[in-house]
This record gives sequence, C-alpha cells and structure tokens, in this order.
Amino acid sequence: MTQDPIPSSQSADSSKPSLPVWFWIVALVSLLWYLMDTSAFAMRLSLNISYPQSTPF
Repeated sequence: MTQDPIPSSQSADSSKPSLPVWFWIVALVSLLWYLMDTSAFAMRLSLNISYPQSTPF
C-alpha cells in the first residue's frame, strides 16, 4: 500500500508557506526608496548637464 504524500484534506496551495505582512511592507518601502533615489539621480544628472549651458559666464 502506498500513502498519498498530501492528505486529501489539504490542497497544494495551503501547504505553501505564505510571506508575512511585514515582509511586503518592507519590500514596498524599499522599492519606493529605490525609485525615489533613482529619480533624484536622474534629475541631478540632467541638471549637471544643462546647468553649464544656461549660465551666462
């Protein structure tokens, strides 16, 4: 006799461990931080390129 590795009362989805809520919050804050840093870098880079052309000296 062979036994079923997953009992019939449990589905395959419920056996997967789910990520905790604090992980999603930290991931979202990290993603927003990264996007703000990237946009600030792009703005600083574009300012440095256009700034010398706009000065009268």
